[in-house]
Amino acid sequence: MLRRRAPFDLLLLLSLAACGGSPEPAAPDRSLEAQFQKDRTQRQETLLRQEDWQNVLMNLDKSLDRYATALLSAGNDRADRMVVSLETYLAQETKKHFADLVREADRDEFPGNRAIAAAALGFSQKPEALDPILNCLNDRDEAVVNNALLALGALRDPRTPVARLAEFVEDEKRPVKLRATASWTLMRLQLFVHQPDQVPPVWMRVLQRPVEATDPSILVHALRGLGLFRRKEYAAHIRPYLAHPTPLIRTAAALATGFCGDQASHKDLLVLLKASETNPNVRLTARKALQALAGGVDRGYDVEAWRQVFARGY
Repeated sequence: MLRRRAPFDLLLLLSLAACGGSPEPAAPDRSLEAQFQKDRTQRQETLLRQEDWQNVLMNLDKSLDRYATALLSAGNDRADRMVVSLETYLAQETKKHFADLVREADRDEFPGNRAIAAAALGFSQKPEALDPILNCLNDRDEAVVNNALLALGALRDPRTPVARLAEFVEDEKRPVKLRATASWTLMRLQLFVHQPDQVPPVWMRVLQRPVEATDPSILVHALRGLGLFRRKEYAAHIRPYLAHPTPLIRTAAALATGFCGDQASHKDLLVLLKASETNPNVRLTARKALQALAGGVDRGYDVEAWRQVFARGY
């Protein structure tokens, strides 16, 4: 009997379930939907900002590369105009994005971005840029350190520590590129720092090293840097480089000799006017240096005429 009633019980349950119908769908939570839309919008805006920021960094990086290339041709009119133009552009851009660049320079997770930010901050001309740039000198990434050194030269803050730059210039364990950037920076800001008299001893130590042991770029910076102090007593450190086998170094030495104002150096400069000197830039620079020593008198490339000028007491 029990077995006969089982199907009836089952049918009854099914019919009751059918009569009950399906449950009403829950009403949508408008607050959750609004929050979802807000979160999605914020994510999209964040992605757009990140994309825009990467574009800013990319454009700065390209401009910095062009600036570094133009510096290599300093003295050429076109390159010099390019340097001035890029400095103006970089100053405008870094001031516009200064806060973001400082934040990027303080982060070490992305060395590439940090390197760009470090270099760019130097063109801001803001005193607040000094500390973030100096902090970048401690980075393990060579590009970050090199760009921080470049930035210090662009910033020209009088508080820049000469000893820190000298450490890079003279440390032979460091890459030559870093040392050359540091020497350029030291030369560029040597007359702006609070204690400029700390700089000449650095250049003298560089020039006293064996000639073949020092990178030519560093020698050029040392010669020009020492000459820019315009002290007669520094000429003795410069004169030996008038006979250097590299024309670029002879040119730098001739220019620095003219700055120093030591008339006794005229004999060494006259050698560079002779036919044995085949580089026209060297000869021209030697002529200008002689003119500076002679108080503006110019005798062209006539060696004997120059000797007579200095024999009369110039």
